[in-house]
Amino acid sequence: MTTGLFQGFARNAAGAARAFLPLRFDAAALEVTGAQLALCFAVNLLATLLWGLVVVWPVGSFEPWGVTSVLAGQAVLFLALVLAVWIMGRGERFWPALFATLVGNTLFLIVTGALMRMTGLGIEDGIATVFSWALYVIVFIGLFRVLKGPGLRGGVRAGLAVGGYGIVSVLAALFMPRAVLFYPQMPESTEAAYTRVDVERLYYAQPGLMAGAVRALDANDPDRADLYAILGAGTSYQGVFLREATQIRDILKPMQGGAEGRTLILANSDAQPFENPMLGRRNLQEALNAVAGLADPDRDATLLYLTSHGGPESFSLGFYDAGLNNLASEELSAMIDESGLTNLIIVVQACYSGSFVDNLAAPDRMVITAAAADRTSFGCASENLWTEFGRAYFDKALRDTGDFRLAFDRASEAIERREKDEGLPPSNPQIAIGTKMGAFLDGFHPDQS
Repeated sequence: MTTGLFQGFARNAAGAARAFLPLRFDAAALEVTGAQLALCFAVNLLATLLWGLVVVWPVGSFEPWGVTSVLAGQAVLFLALVLAVWIMGRGERFWPALFATLVGNTLFLIVTGALMRMTGLGIEDGIATVFSWALYVIVFIGLFRVLKGPGLRGGVRAGLAVGGYGIVSVLAALFMPRAVLFYPQMPESTEAAYTRVDVERLYYAQPGLMAGAVRALDANDPDRADLYAILGAGTSYQGVFLREATQIRDILKPMQGGAEGRTLILANSDAQPFENPMLGRRNLQEALNAVAGLADPDRDATLLYLTSHGGPESFSLGFYDAGLNNLASEELSAMIDESGLTNLIIVVQACYSGSFVDNLAAPDRMVITAAAADRTSFGCASENLWTEFGRAYFDKALRDTGDFRLAFDRASEAIERREKDEGLPPSNPQIAIGTKMGAFLDGFHPDQS
């Protein structure tokens, strides 16, 4: 009996595979039993598991929530086929259609997994995405061949049925929450082992650290246009963001006439928790207020740079021992409004940072983000000296030009070239210049007395 099951499954699987190839196909020859369908489900789940292993190998960890995502996808497949068969009015074709679709999806997983493994392409690579959608189309064509009835009317109804299946499948692919089954193995960090921060001492230290940082700021120079800077580094467990802020401070000095008292750093750091005031809401508001009290609103400009991880409408302060929640774009906008700062250059380096533009934009501000609202930025590995955007904008373009607007154009071009060369999805940095800010920047030359 078991031998008959596997023989029948193999015969039907080979027949179903012909539907997705330019070969003669006889839908009536698919006589699928319940046991064969269950076996086909098992084979498809195994193929999904192996695909997840192949595309991330070497594997670092298993994600249990990925199983839920896979099963939810199977449920959507089932419901989409119910819709397709209902449109056709051919209930007897449901099992063959489900069997053939599972075979097609299994072939899809085998081909795409092999392609990614052999070429080194990632799931988000443009070539892999185009190839995957092309294979989806082939699966839809195969389903059409399984469902098609006799005559023109049968073809039209099969087309409508596959169209309904396709719409449900595409909507599910675009909007269903997804979790991977496996995460890749990450390289060992070169940073020192984590030591838990003394949270009580950390919070007691903040008033003194903040007072010292504010005292170190100098009043504006009446003989020149001054550039003040507030540099905020989030994500305490990764040193790249604090290293970036520290290097930016040095790059800005020539634009600040070599003055020491023009930059204030707020940073969350597991390794150096007491070296700078913490990047939190209260300290950030105090820093904004302090600079607003020193800068000449007609002549001086202020750079606010925030660098960390991020999500849609969310910037990661990322100091877990301190219990800090992410900073929303509306919160940051309200804090800036409260301070009254004008002539403000805001640069946000984080994934999805373009989602901050609408809330932060104002006539007397220039807002720059490392990525569009729906895109990620790159280069935030712990051992890095810079993020990709930070390096391109500050270390290269601004260092060379001394012009915040021109630096954005050069940095964007450099980032676009690098992402194309490395096969990365474009981050699409954003810029929004207020009407008053554009005119102000035309005459702002902080490096000139």
